[in-house]
Amino acid sequence: MKRLLLASFVVALAVPAQASAARFAIGIQKGADEQSVARRVRAVTGQPVTKIGAFAVSVRARHAGELASVKGMSWVERMRPTRRLSFTPNDPLVNRQWYLGRIHAFDAWPQLPTLGTVRVAVLDSGVDSAHPDLQSQIVDGRSFVSSSWETDTNGHGTFVAGEIAAATNNGIGIAAVGFPAELLIAKIVRSDGTISPDAEARAIRWAVDRGARVINMSFGGVRDPRRADPALELRGLSRGPPARPRRELAEPRRNGADLLEPRPPVRGCRRSRRGDLFHAAARAHSVVQAQLRSSGVLGLRPDGVPPR
Repeated sequence: MKRLLLASFVVALAVPAQASAARFAIGIQKGADEQSVARRVRAVTGQPVTKIGAFAVSVRARHAGELASVKGMSWVERMRPTRRLSFTPNDPLVNRQWYLGRIHAFDAWPQLPTLGTVRVAVLDSGVDSAHPDLQSQIVDGRSFVSSSWETDTNGHGTFVAGEIAAATNNGIGIAAVGFPAELLIAKIVRSDGTISPDAEARAIRWAVDRGARVINMSFGGVRDPRRADPALELRGLSRGPPARPRRELAEPRRNGADLLEPRPPVRGCRRSRRGDLFHAAARAHSVVQAQLRSSGVLGLRPDGVPPR
């Protein structure tokens, strides 16, 4: 009877010890044999070993020190339940914006965060200022051509502005990549689709003077680098940056030619759902699907401008 009671006491002590064990991830040294490391881990712990990827295994153990002497081990980390649900905007078309998931646009937050605003200038074809997904995001605008900056007969400027700063989590339309952004709209595209260097230069100066921290220019061109460029001279880039900090974002030409002007510190390119580069410019108060090659990208479209 005494032996039976003693055995029961030993079992009772063993249960809490096993219950206190935790699961650890173990990194495998470069060049070490994974199966050999797994066998050593199993011998030390007496527990089954699970493969987690190409260079790590996991096992239950009492503490990390129990695994420190395993040959072929590069690191040990306790596996804790740290994952949580990420924030998903309530904009009805967000599930069709495949690129937001590709870049994990909202994965860092459990809910929409309150962040400081960043003033972004969009130098383009103007914008539909009455668009319900944009009207609350625009702080100022100016036209450097003959037509109003609040109209966009081309559609490209409205599309770009929406991708940057469409009102997010407002229950309509799309979600934006730069949801804390506020917009400065500079219209520089003529009715024939061309842009003069003078309008470009004056628009850049106007944007900088109004506090733009980012300047988006979704256009480009080629020029003879031996010739002086009045736009470069006027905005002072040949003599150093403006007094206020800013970033320019430009894109390559559609035909793949080398982009000589502008020369921004940040240069953007777009990729399709498959991951390949595409070069065609996006033409997108309605939300439509704009086809870029064979990949769909959702964007905002001005009233009266058909999808392209």
